[in-house]
Amino acid sequence: IDESGTKTLTSRMKSYVGQLEQDLKDERQIPLKAVVPNGKMREIDIYLQGRKEYYKCNLDRGTAETAEDIARMRRYLEEQKITPEYVDIRIEQQAYYR
Repeated sequence: IDESGTKTLTSRMKSYVGQLEQDLKDERQIPLKAVVPNGKMREIDIYLQGRKEYYKCNLDRGTAETAEDIARMRRYLEEQKITPEYVDIRIEQQAYYR
C-alpha cells in the first residue's frame, strides 16, 4: 500500500517487500500487508497476522536480518504480554517499541 503520495513504487521497494515476505515466512511469520508511509521513501511498515502492532523496516537493511528481528521482537512482546502500537527495527540490534 502506497501512502507516500508518489503513486510510484520503485522496483527496489517491490523486490524488498517480496524478499521480506519470503524471509518472514521462513521465520514462521505471516505478513498481511506492507505500507510505504506518507513522507517516508526508505521505510516500509509491515503488518503481521494475529498482531495489532506494525514493524517499521528500513530498505537499507537486509531482509533476512529484518525478518529475524521481527520474529525475535514478536516473541519478546508475547512473553512479556506487551501490546505496543508499533516496533521500530530500522536500526540493526536496536529495536524499540511504543
